[in-house]
Amino acid sequence: MSSTSIIRPEFRGTRREIGDKSVPTSLACTCPSCGEKGVFPLNHSSAHLFPNTWVSTGACPSCQFKPEFFVAFEKENEDDRLKEPVEVVMFPAPVNSLAPLELPQSLPETLKSAILDAEQSFRVGLYSPALTCGGRALEGIFKHLSSDDDVQKKLYHLIEEVCSGEAAAQPLKKLAHAIREGRNIGAHFDEKISPDEKSAFLVIELLHYIVSYFFLLPDKIAELEELVSKP
Repeated sequence: MSSTSIIRPEFRGTRREIGDKSVPTSLACTCPSCGEKGVFPLNHSSAHLFPNTWVSTGACPSCQFKPEFFVAFEKENEDDRLKEPVEVVMFPAPVNSLAPLELPQSLPETLKSAILDAEQSFRVGLYSPALTCGGRALEGIFKHLSSDDDVQKKLYHLIEEVCSGEAAAQPLKKLAHAIREGRNIGAHFDEKISPDEKSAFLVIELLHYIVSYFFLLPDKIAELEELVSKP
């Protein structure tokens, strides 16, 4: 049975007013039918189900499938004239509803490409390549972080080097090794273990945590430090 899924959309284009709401004219998201990401024009309005919800459909630019979007609105303060969209629920939900990670600008293009390859393989149901690409991206990240110029050093030793000497990094080390072992499932044949959706999803989800920890968290911490240091 089909289900709904809260998605992280990218609102595109201009807005239009419908009642007391500022309604997006289109949004970018992953199609639940073909798995491609595209811009869905929201050009059809259904009746309001609730005061703070607007319902629309939009055709996938790749396969023309038309999912329904339930857009929730909320006022930030009493001075706002129009309600702004704060959440979107899609029906039916994408089969492989893995939200893409917002990759930092400082990440090298080759690493971005490796992560995107893993995400795309997962979305189209190619779990073995997703595991392999996820492990390849992990290896690239640790080579990027390593101070050792030995490009032939094995991923295991790269993880140990980068994470050594920090007690707080033990969960991170276990996380990185879990992705490494997941990569082995996709890269090597084993009669007892087969790559599947769950293992591929976990590898890419954990890979997102690794990227967030090394590349996104420092900026967030600096931003918070700046905010709390103000008089």
